[in-house]
Amino acid sequence: MGRRLSDAISKKLNISKDNIVDYDLCLFDSNVACLSGLEEEFISSGRLDNLGSSIPCLHALIGNAKASLDESTSINCVAIFDNEEVGSESYQGCDSKFFGDTLRRLYNGIEGDEKVPSNLIT
Repeated sequence: MGRRLSDAISKKLNISKDNIVDYDLCLFDSNVACLSGLEEEFISSGRLDNLGSSIPCLHALIGNAKASLDESTSINCVAIFDNEEVGSESYQGCDSKFFGDTLRRLYNGIEGDEKVPSNLIT
């Protein structure tokens, strides 16, 4: 353990350093959000990645749904996941069996019981 960090933890918790067996240190950006860019057209903030892209993706999907379905040759989909980095293999993660299985079921529902082409879902 880092001596200075152990000293700070024991002092903050008002305990003896001998009572600290181990610890896990997680850091995050504590700066406030701000506008950036030449015309302040960007929002710069920690933890904004997926939160900032989910709503625009849904708006784009809904906007595209207003187009004539007769003209469309593809199926549009927005996939928004929980635990995208640390838990991508969890049940609700993007690398879970659930997502691939759902895409296969959608494809098979449209194309019948044909096997999904291997290059469609990796």
